[in-house]
Amino acid sequence: MVLWTNIRFDHPAKFVKLIIERSKAHPLSLAWDSSRSHDLDSNNEEFKSMVELVTRNSPRLRSMEVTVGRGSQQTLRRLLDCPKPRLESLYVNLSPLEFDDAASSRFRLSEGSPLKELVLDSAGLLNWDSQRLSGLRVLNLRRPANLPSISQILLILSTSPLLTQLKLWDFGSRAGIPSAQTEQISGEKLIELPHLKTISIRDLPPSYCTSILSRILPRFCEYVDVMEYQLNSANTMPGEMFRRERSDTMVALLQLSKLYDPNSAGNSRLSIRVTDSQIMIENVAQPESCSSELWFGHTDAHHALGVLGEFFSGLDFKMPSLYLQLEEAPIWKHKQLDLHQWSCSLESLHVDGSRIARAVYEVLAQQLLLEDGTMGWICPRLSYISLFYGSNSYVDDSEDTEMDDGLALLLAVQKRWSGENEIPAAAQPKEFCMMIKPPRKEAITKALALVMDSIGTENGSQLVYQDRAKLDSSALEILTEAENALDVAKSYISKGIDEHIAYIRCYRNRATPFHQLPAEVLTIIIEIVLTRDYLAGVDERRMVKLMMVNRIWREIIINSPQLWTTIRTRNPPDFTELSIERSKPLPLSLTWHTSDDLDTTNKKFEALLDLVIRYSSRLRSMDINMGHGSGQTLQRLLGCPTPQLENLRVRTPQYGVSEYPRFTLSDGGPLKNLTLKSVGLLDWDSWRLSGLRLLDVENPAVAPAINQILHILSASPSLWRLRLCNLPSSENIPTTRSEEEDRQDKPIELPHLKTIRIERLPPSYCASILSRIRPGLCKYVQVEDHGLESANGMHWEKLWRERGDTMAALLQLSELSPLTLANDRELFIDVTGGRVMIVNEVLRGSAEQRSYFCFGFTDSCRAIEGLGEFFCSLDIPLRPISLYIAECPIWKQRQLDLCPWSNVLGTLQVGGIHLIRAVYQLLGQHWTMKDGTVTWVCPRLSDVELRYAWNEYMADSPEMDGIALLLAVQKRWAGGNGILALPQPSLFRVRCPPKTLPSIESRAETIKSIIPCFELTEEY
Repeated sequence: MVLWTNIRFDHPAKFVKLIIERSKAHPLSLAWDSSRSHDLDSNNEEFKSMVELVTRNSPRLRSMEVTVGRGSQQTLRRLLDCPKPRLESLYVNLSPLEFDDAASSRFRLSEGSPLKELVLDSAGLLNWDSQRLSGLRVLNLRRPANLPSISQILLILSTSPLLTQLKLWDFGSRAGIPSAQTEQISGEKLIELPHLKTISIRDLPPSYCTSILSRILPRFCEYVDVMEYQLNSANTMPGEMFRRERSDTMVALLQLSKLYDPNSAGNSRLSIRVTDSQIMIENVAQPESCSSELWFGHTDAHHALGVLGEFFSGLDFKMPSLYLQLEEAPIWKHKQLDLHQWSCSLESLHVDGSRIARAVYEVLAQQLLLEDGTMGWICPRLSYISLFYGSNSYVDDSEDTEMDDGLALLLAVQKRWSGENEIPAAAQPKEFCMMIKPPRKEAITKALALVMDSIGTENGSQLVYQDRAKLDSSALEILTEAENALDVAKSYISKGIDEHIAYIRCYRNRATPFHQLPAEVLTIIIEIVLTRDYLAGVDERRMVKLMMVNRIWREIIINSPQLWTTIRTRNPPDFTELSIERSKPLPLSLTWHTSDDLDTTNKKFEALLDLVIRYSSRLRSMDINMGHGSGQTLQRLLGCPTPQLENLRVRTPQYGVSEYPRFTLSDGGPLKNLTLKSVGLLDWDSWRLSGLRLLDVENPAVAPAINQILHILSASPSLWRLRLCNLPSSENIPTTRSEEEDRQDKPIELPHLKTIRIERLPPSYCASILSRIRPGLCKYVQVEDHGLESANGMHWEKLWRERGDTMAALLQLSELSPLTLANDRELFIDVTGGRVMIVNEVLRGSAEQRSYFCFGFTDSCRAIEGLGEFFCSLDIPLRPISLYIAECPIWKQRQLDLCPWSNVLGTLQVGGIHLIRAVYQLLGQHWTMKDGTVTWVCPRLSDVELRYAWNEYMADSPEMDGIALLLAVQKRWAGGNGILALPQPSLFRVRCPPKTLPSIESRAETIKSIIPCFELTEEY
């Protein structure tokens, strides 16, 4: 019934009638948005029927949202005037509607219980004194057609102590509404609104806004937005709002109240901006979820500044740091700047304008009598000063041009920060910024006249800048010559100014702390920024952009050989030769990425190839990725001498080639990183493969033998990444080892190995490698064996039974793990057909710490038993393991045995009727623990899910499933044969096709009475 209480405008009338019938006596909610539909008052039977249904059931309305379009006046009046005694939330939006008659947008609230939310946009309420407006929690009025009086608004607020949102916008902007209220408000008692979180007041008459804000007392507002734009009237709002007796209200609005956090005000930073006609106060240091912004109008900036200073100095708690910004105004011609009232809290001062900047010079030198009776300087906390003369305003010639601003500033600085008349010097400012004055108009006039006179003298003409009338009588040829001369002069002047600006910028850049770094440190920073990985080297395109920053960077980059050691195929040969020359004797890195057919005639690549071969002895890294038809080029590259080579990565296309290219390593030092994809290495026994840190081989043309891989691993104790993928077995390459060889060889310790990925390898190959290595703590392990067609289970069975310590380390279950052992891990095992998959992930959500095993078995029964014995043999605590077993033909002849899993199994999911019936038997079996206690099999089992397949419900004796399930549940969770019942499982779900197992359906209630979590769901 509760789901059938929402009526929408877009519902058909029949559906609305059905909703009303099914909702019965529950309150209704109406959402009527017809802003895109017009002329609803016309003959439209569908809408008339709907309106009739709504008005007939209006006494049941609890929530009402109405938005209408044009031609809907009658429909609107019917919706708003109908009785709504149970209404709690009312939203009326008439902004899309343009009424010719304002009376059409006004309505009267019917009798009923108090509203909780009232939102009106362009609508008018006729009875603002209604008792239903007491107890509001949301009051949102915008452009009301019938403006409430101040006393009515205050009455509503005083009777709504739970109000959380107050929004009043655009009062007095509609025709016929007075712009200000002049009524007398009796009483000065404050209205406490402890739950008020949001206040937004915009474009209200000044007296209206002042009366409301001066009477309310919020506790803690998360958002305050007060903007008053009517600046033409004689506005006394600042003087009224910031009176001492109203300080509690303004402190709360500015989110400075000490009632919430004694240190909140001290941690805030107020920005105050005083212009010719406005005051803006913003709390800029609140958390992101809180903000406070107040805009007021005024007619006297001098008076407003004094009132604000007196307000902040009168607060009786720790004041925040104040940022005061003053802009030029005509009043500063006649009034003197006075900051005495700001002395306690002013920290930052920014002024804009020549007159007020000069007034600041006098203020800085003023003295102040401190509270302890000693003399000090005004605004002692002032630490940030910024003086700005204005970029587009020249100094007025009518002003006193004899005044030397520099001298006045020097005298003020000497007095304040050097000390005078036995007054200690003020604390040093943290920042003193002064924007230089623009040139005077007369100076610019003289400069232009000098240029014009010079042009006239040089060309024998009398072109004077001040007398433009003479230009009209000049010959056309003279005018053309003068224009050309002026263009030349303009270019020279612009060039000279640009040179001076460039010199200033260069000098300023050199003076910044960043450019005081030694060249060696800056080079290291640039190299780190430009280098993507150990093979890619420096990105030259980004390096060229950095060279354009300034001269310092350009010189450092050009003179840093380590930034020019990368050779790329995308760069032209000339640039490559320049890079090699600037790299001097440092080792080089080659990045050869191209999909072109390089074996054909290509002059660009031929020249580049010859250049690389010439300097191959300096190569330290080679990253080669070639396309089809590049076999000869690849052999030439790899066949050249590379004695300093440490990093080698070679990749060629895997498909579309008849034969992969092959190469032989030349003599030189040991490699550190080797990556080969679809390419063949002929000398896997090379001593250069000792000491590897990365070995990544995929689809090689020449697969290494097991002995060769084991020899490489044993000679690489610092190996941290091992990846072997798609190594095909070959008749000429042995993939197995004798038991005698395994016994004689020692384990290969690889303490730094972090990543292991072995995919699509022959089973014996894979098992032989994993049985020999002893890794430390691996962060990522992935082993996949896709050779399921052969009888390969013996290799894995031997590995799990005899190399348990190795497999525990690969599964990240080793006792050496610092991640609180295995308790942070979740093991999931999936046995499907001839495949076993084991996944172990860290519960902390780190995608890098993961183990994944996937290998083949021909006997799933033995695989399950062997894995259970392995996990139970571990002497470290394990989280309950999740096991999933799918149906396969072997379960028709073999019996499932989960006794080896009794200590570790927590979740069991099985599919197939044979396995499910075996589970019924296992749930009722006894099991003896190590201490001799008899309990039930797998006592930690808490989640069980059994899935019947669609095509197997016709098996013989379907009645036995229900009986077997009930007996197992009764034994295990109700107790039997003197054995205590186990704790209730958290999940027991049986999934089966619809109406296929009536024996379980008929007993579902009995089973659920024993284990309440039992679920019987349909599986399609």
